[in-house]
Amino acid sequence: MTLINIMSRLYEQFWHPDLRKIAVENWNNPYTLKEIYSELYLYRTKKKPVLDLISLVEERLLKLESECFRFPSTELSGDSDEMKIVDGQQKGLLLAIGYKTGLYGLHETPRRKILDSLYTKEIPKYTAVKNIKVGENLGLAYD
Repeated sequence: MTLINIMSRLYEQFWHPDLRKIAVENWNNPYTLKEIYSELYLYRTKKKPVLDLISLVEERLLKLESECFRFPSTELSGDSDEMKIVDGQQKGLLLAIGYKTGLYGLHETPRRKILDSLYTKEIPKYTAVKNIKVGENLGLAYD
């Protein structure tokens, strides 16, 4: 994972205690955490409080990366032409927010509202699908 951004220094004016506070306030925002990580790693003294914060932010970024949506991959077995999906998630975003079709699914109007919200609103970034409760709104207005 590439964590360092050397182009911008958004947090150049902040001391490390302030950077810790900003990191905690943006704990689920990998963009902010990467900027803070870059500032600490490239430009700050490597004293214990700074090194501790670097480790803390790095661990959080790795955790966020592991939780974000992974597209499933496929593989062919050597003995047959059978293809199987590996490393896929059990539940997709549409199911997680309540979109269902078929005999026990939603009628057309609520399904269209869900799809319209997905295409016109912004979904919170790095929302782990496995942590979404079925039917959770995520800030999308489709009720």
